[in-house]
Amino acid sequence: MVQEQAAIRPDATAVWCGEDSLTYHELNRRANRIAHFLKRLGVGPAAPVGVLLDRGIDLIVSLLGILKADAAYLPLDPTYPTERLCLMVEDAGARVIITQGSLRNLLPADVARIVSLAGEAARIAREPETDPGQPASPDQLAYVIYTSGSTGKPKGIAVSHRSVQHLLSVTRPLLRLSNSDTWTVVHSTSFDFSVWEIWGALVNGAALVVVPLSIAQSPLRLAELLRKRKVTIFSQTPAALRQMVRETTTFSTVRIVICGGEGLPQDMVAPLIASGAEVWNFYGPTEATVWASCKQLEANDASYPFAPIGRPIPGNTLWVLDAELRQAKPGEAGELHIGGPNLAVAYYGRPEWTAEQFIPNPFGEPGSRLYRSGDSARMLPNGDLEFLGRLDHQVKIRGFRIELGEIEACLRRHPVVDEVVVVASPGPSDQAERSLSAYVTPQFMASSATPDLIRQWQTVHEETYRRTEKVSEPTFNIIGWNSSYDGLPIPSDQMREWVECTAQRIVALHPKRVLEIGCGTGMLLFRLAPQCEEYVGTDFSPTVLDTLRNEVSARGLTQVELQRREAADFENLGAGRFDTIVLNSVVQYFPSIEYLMEIIAKALNCLAVGGKIFLGDLRSLPLLSALYSSVEFKRAADPMPASELRDLVLARVDREEELVMDPEFFTALCGRLPRLGRAWVQPKRGRYHNELSLFRFDVVLTTDESVPAAPAMDRLDWDEQQLTLDEIKRRVQEEPFRDTEVKNVPNARLQSIVMLNGLLMGPECPDTAGDLRAALLSAKAGVDPEDLWQWGARSPYDVSIQCSVARPDCFDVVFQRRGSTLASAGNSEVAATRPVATYANRPLRRLNRRELTKSLRSHVEEFLPGYMRPSAYVFLDRFPLTPNGKVDRGRLPAPEAPRADVFTRNDQPQTAAEKVIAKIWGETLGLDYVGRGDNFFADLGGHSLSAMRVVSRMREEFQIDLPLRSFFDFPTVESAAKFFEDITTAEPA
Repeated sequence: MVQEQAAIRPDATAVWCGEDSLTYHELNRRANRIAHFLKRLGVGPAAPVGVLLDRGIDLIVSLLGILKADAAYLPLDPTYPTERLCLMVEDAGARVIITQGSLRNLLPADVARIVSLAGEAARIAREPETDPGQPASPDQLAYVIYTSGSTGKPKGIAVSHRSVQHLLSVTRPLLRLSNSDTWTVVHSTSFDFSVWEIWGALVNGAALVVVPLSIAQSPLRLAELLRKRKVTIFSQTPAALRQMVRETTTFSTVRIVICGGEGLPQDMVAPLIASGAEVWNFYGPTEATVWASCKQLEANDASYPFAPIGRPIPGNTLWVLDAELRQAKPGEAGELHIGGPNLAVAYYGRPEWTAEQFIPNPFGEPGSRLYRSGDSARMLPNGDLEFLGRLDHQVKIRGFRIELGEIEACLRRHPVVDEVVVVASPGPSDQAERSLSAYVTPQFMASSATPDLIRQWQTVHEETYRRTEKVSEPTFNIIGWNSSYDGLPIPSDQMREWVECTAQRIVALHPKRVLEIGCGTGMLLFRLAPQCEEYVGTDFSPTVLDTLRNEVSARGLTQVELQRREAADFENLGAGRFDTIVLNSVVQYFPSIEYLMEIIAKALNCLAVGGKIFLGDLRSLPLLSALYSSVEFKRAADPMPASELRDLVLARVDREEELVMDPEFFTALCGRLPRLGRAWVQPKRGRYHNELSLFRFDVVLTTDESVPAAPAMDRLDWDEQQLTLDEIKRRVQEEPFRDTEVKNVPNARLQSIVMLNGLLMGPECPDTAGDLRAALLSAKAGVDPEDLWQWGARSPYDVSIQCSVARPDCFDVVFQRRGSTLASAGNSEVAATRPVATYANRPLRRLNRRELTKSLRSHVEEFLPGYMRPSAYVFLDRFPLTPNGKVDRGRLPAPEAPRADVFTRNDQPQTAAEKVIAKIWGETLGLDYVGRGDNFFADLGGHSLSAMRVVSRMREEFQIDLPLRSFFDFPTVESAAKFFEDITTAEPA
């Protein structure tokens, strides 16, 4: 069918990926060479051929080439662990695997005949371009896709050409598909959604846009791509669509939105219809060749917990049956069974599984089959089918059978709930003790708690400065800079490098009239002010300002003016007064991203023409989970279960009290605020690899300049060109020299850490911490950005390095001849709209959590009986998704256990002081369990705000003035209890 399109429309665009494209003639010609090459290797009819490739044009060429060789393709997702890939290859009996150089090491050399497209390019190029003879028969295998199996092992689903051809033929008139459409393939080829996306486009002669993984995972960038390529047919899962609807504008060019893969919640119906496109809800398991039924959605379809899945596509049959295979009456729930030509051939090499799931059809012709879907459904009065959820999502608690989807639908009606998933958490012994847990992503709300949070941080800093002993070096006061890894002070030589590098970065802006917001102990002030005509430093701590004034006066810095102000107070500072405004290591204490945006807007009014805003030491949201993975992993012994380690990391992320930012926010900001020109988002400088250099970044916002058009330069991609540091240096030094940009250079500081986090949070996580350590031995080496900066200082080239917006473990670098006009234009502005709240975490959420939990409990009490009410509520910024875009229930964090009145461990007796301190720490910090030996300061990653709350409660309880610094001296319950028992005569209340 694709071959026919190549004959009819040879010059029409078939495939896009990035800026590269192929016409139908070019696609057919290249696929023919692959087909002839595979035949020469001995690939026979219906033989599975593995495809281990990144998403791109080569992937589409290879899939078509495999089919032209009469073989079946076996998708191997590069994000899967090696163990799973090997299991699939072995189970399918694949003897040939097509891959690329950068993925070659994912598989052992002896697993099969490995064909590297780059390595075999010369041999493939010599193959004929002609069509390779007689095409496959309709009943021959087209592909084998592996899905998760209930036994814990993946199962291969074998599908024939006939099934795919039937699907595409009957949907063509239904959706009015034509060669004027443009489709996307957003999903992994290991997900059968891709079968619809790839072949739906190509057999209809349409253009296919291949979406790289980094763009598919970013709702904003994906929306930009849809507009750029004028996509008309767009398919996505409900979970991923929800994020797109929440974070982007309407689908301006899309004619049809296809929803599928899981139930479409009722609250999604109206927003999708409002997008302006036709919205179709499709249903179908992989065993039924992508889709079995469909329905174009209307407004009244929001009346059901999940939008109706409509009626069978032409040629298919759907039956709602009870356990005895009797047809359910309209309105009665039963298991959905599927029949028709769309059914898969079998579970590959598993006749026993095939016989169990593909049963004789009691309502059809002799020899016809039905597939038992495992989905619960019922017939609506109008003849449409309503999807009720998975049968394995039905649970029995205290004798009651419960549909989790019904509870989810109830919670979605709460005005603050955005997404919700309800699960049954196992009890300690048997099913009867299971309890219900609701996972909720609340909608963002501006909070009245903002002033309270600011005051709390002010108290923390006042305490720290007021009770700090006199330092020996007043211009280098690093009290309070403690490591998240062990709670100990960060070594002074590392802190000195941090402040000197920061000062140098600001000096490069040539500041003369400076406003520093949050000047603290003056570490930057003393390094910058001597070179400035005017320097205004503000802080909300009177204690630190009093100390700072004495030192400024002693040093004769008459150009320095110190003022007590909150960060958002710009009153009477003067319009256009400053050429540089500095906020260094203070943004993390802001209550919200909206608060930061307010400050930037006010700062612009105080900037002279051409002024700059420097925001330093910003914490990276894309790397937050990686930070805590590395913290907990460092403390974990080898036998520790990885699932337990993952729960610790998720809890740390959830308890985050500081503002953590997405670097992409600053590129988008340039399109939101007047006067802003460019955003320079840069990694921290320095040789030391610590949490300051690994997980933080700096931003320079320029004003009153237009962003130039993309300059002419050589543009390279680290992965695509398989570059090395030596190769980059060689290319740059070649004559004649052209400005050169290299994208996606792997950051050596982060490769193993990001790999660790990916393994830990991924669907195929190793069993123990020791297994994780073994897996990390294969981490890429990468390039330390400091090596490039220092090489540039010794060479005739300027080296400009910026954080990669798409890949947080990479950076982009521009080389140009020193002295020439700056070629790099800063990080590209993001034009598409996206709610500001999605660019950061929500520090205020913990303050609102108790109130929100109370509200949700009251809500469900109105509508649900007691046995259906969740006992625990877990709040998340967003749900983890599988590579297929579905909610990954297996990676949801464990709910907190109900808090006990008495905190003990292993029934060991506790003193009265220990009990009181454990109770205070547990309740104040929201910990579910406190006992002997717990190291709370390390668990909190050194969060002084939590420390302050605990100390305040302990002061009230014990009636003594406890210094905040003392918290750092009490890492355990025992040590704190001993202190209080030594200094108090009366037993605590």
